[in-house]
This record gives sequence, C-alpha cells and structure tokens, in this order.
Amino acid sequence: MRPNPNRREEDDPTRFDTSAIEYVTWIASKCRMERWAVTSNATDTDVPEEASLIVNQDGLTNKQFDCLASFVKPQFVTLTRMTQ
Repeated sequence: MRPNPNRREEDDPTRFDTSAIEYVTWIASKCRMERWAVTSNATDTDVPEEASLIVNQDGLTNKQFDCLASFVKPQFVTLTRMTQ
C-alpha cells in the first residue's frame, strides 16, 4: 500500500491506495473470519466509497469480535450489530 494523502483524509484508514472493499476484506482476513460477505457502493458515482463487512454472529468467538472492534474508527469504520 502506498500513501496517497491527496486522495482521502489523513485519518481515513483507507487513505492508502486501497479500495473500501479491499480494506474490509483485509479486516476479515486479519481477524480470521471463516465466512463473510461484503457489500459496496463501488459502482455508484458521485458518492463517497463505502463497503460493509457482514459476518454471521453464530460461531463468532470473543477473540474475533475483539479483533473486529479494534478496527473501529468513528466516522470511517463502525461496528453495527444487526438481527435478521
């Protein structure tokens, strides 16, 4: 990853030449998720890029949850629990 400060805000964790999809996929890999899904607005134009990492809480260990929570950076990376 190469820094590109002109592209995104300094505090943005994806300020490197990484798409939001690549960043959340990297988080899933780093936290050793066995299964996950990603949604994104990457094909939309004129809106800031967003991606969501979706992990089923069944089988999610405390260690994995803590790892996911360690990436939370308000405004840029949030953690939301949703029920189905």
